[in-house]
Amino acid sequence: SISGVTSVVWTKDGRPLVDDDRITAQITQGGASRLIIRNVRQSDAGTYTLSGENDAGTAQTSGNIVVQGGSAPIIQRMPSVVPTVTDDSTEVMIGRREVMVPRGMTLRIRGSARGNPQPTYTWMKDGSQVTDGGKFNIDPSGLLQIRRVGAGEAGRYSFVATNSAGDDREFIDVVLPERPRIAAAGDVIAERPLPDSDRSYVVTQNAEVMEGKTVRISVTATGRPAPAITWRLPTGRRINSGRSYSRFSVSDNGTLVVADARPEDEGTYRAIAKNIAGLAKAKSRLRVFVATSLDRPLDQSVSVSGRPVRPSRSQSRVVVISEEPFSIRASVRGVPEPAISWSRDGVNITSSDRVSVTTTTVGDRTVSTLTITGTDTGDAGSYTFRASGNSGTVSDSVDVAVKFADAPTINRVTDRDDVVSDSTISTIIGRPDVVVVSGETVEVTCGASGSPDPTITWSREGEAIGDSGRVRVLSSGVLQVTDIQETETYTCTASNDSGEDRETITLEPAVAPKLDRPPAVEPDKPVPDDNVTYQAGQTSGTGLSGSTAGGRSSLGATAGSSVIVSRSSPESLLAVHV
Repeated sequence: SISGVTSVVWTKDGRPLVDDDRITAQITQGGASRLIIRNVRQSDAGTYTLSGENDAGTAQTSGNIVVQGGSAPIIQRMPSVVPTVTDDSTEVMIGRREVMVPRGMTLRIRGSARGNPQPTYTWMKDGSQVTDGGKFNIDPSGLLQIRRVGAGEAGRYSFVATNSAGDDREFIDVVLPERPRIAAAGDVIAERPLPDSDRSYVVTQNAEVMEGKTVRISVTATGRPAPAITWRLPTGRRINSGRSYSRFSVSDNGTLVVADARPEDEGTYRAIAKNIAGLAKAKSRLRVFVATSLDRPLDQSVSVSGRPVRPSRSQSRVVVISEEPFSIRASVRGVPEPAISWSRDGVNITSSDRVSVTTTTVGDRTVSTLTITGTDTGDAGSYTFRASGNSGTVSDSVDVAVKFADAPTINRVTDRDDVVSDSTISTIIGRPDVVVVSGETVEVTCGASGSPDPTITWSREGEAIGDSGRVRVLSSGVLQVTDIQETETYTCTASNDSGEDRETITLEPAVAPKLDRPPAVEPDKPVPDDNVTYQAGQTSGTGLSGSTAGGRSSLGATAGSSVIVSRSSPESLLAVHV
């Protein structure tokens, strides 16, 4: 006690003490100050000081309290112990920060602590003490059991261990699974909540990509636990997060990646977000744009009466025949479908009784055909095809000339020599008969002019010649004949809608010559004349020496002399010896 003071203050280890249900300061009838500590704990050990003061000054006195034979509680925290899950219950040890429990299941939370004296246990939920009863069952051993867990039982639970030496506490959050939800980028297509099998779809961002590029389609899915995302392709194949197939892959965050996009990739892609609480679905429409392009140049797309025609080598224009229908067919690739237009000399073409334009679409191709019937010279000009759309514009032109029909005329060549090369004789129709040595090959060219361009065919004795065998027609239209053993005649026919022209050529095999040789005859004495003339069949002449034997004549002449021999009959034979 301290006498003569007007006020007193108690402190512990230099800090003022505040009265509570366990520590109380009192003033006795004798004026002494008394500090009462109930249910002493280890934490109560320390230096206690009583200070008093009056107008004259301050006085104080101190003392130490040592708490013996006790220890404050220490909770046994076991965060690494995996919860035990059965069909209808989950059991977890205190120390984990969170436990997820499906609705309707039973949850058991076990806690324990060391301390001297043995601690007692209390359970708190969101700051309020949990009492035994209803859905809660509390066992003195530190077990809290919660039956039929629902939304009202979710929250933060605290396990408190207390003894005379102090207390310790640990919390654990009890959470319920949350059904996945996918954030919609558009309107909800179907909103039909079906228990445990939600089949409703929401629209995520629809995607558009140019052919050959990479597109990413992402979804934002929430839920507890975090849902796993699976994508289903238009083909029906499923790809899970972190997996890939061909040009398709799904990243860990659920984003679908389509590399090197192609027209066949276009379609509806479906995302499925799933966890233990259920699933959610979304779908996205992918459009693949194809840059507009022509399949082939326009000057290779013209036909007359159904027959393809091409520009001549000397001119860049296509020639069509008057009165015959002609058409220009343009095949263009592009998505979305481009707008089509035709023009002639810069003026748009419109349909009439002679002019028609038909357009069809097959897949990513649009085919447009311009057809003109009853063709006349006024239809000549530069025709332009144009296709334009979101994926680009392409155009091409072809010059068309119109001329009157002309019957074919075979180009007969008579003043050109045959060409021999590597046992092959090359000749041109119109040449005289060709003599062929055994083993040689003959190639005959037949050219013709006319409008429209004539067609060349070959025949022998009225039978058409094909493209194989000893006698055949090459792809160039040239007739090729080998191994000629007898006289053969071939006919070249040039024809078009205006008429035809024919020419023949005869091939003859060569016959080797035969020579009858005279018997050996001894020459007579030479004559001195420098120039002599002898009539075959005579036995004497103008100074020549000669003889006959077996009806044959023999003549001798000096070297350097000139000998002139004439025959009186084809059968005469003369042997001249020099």
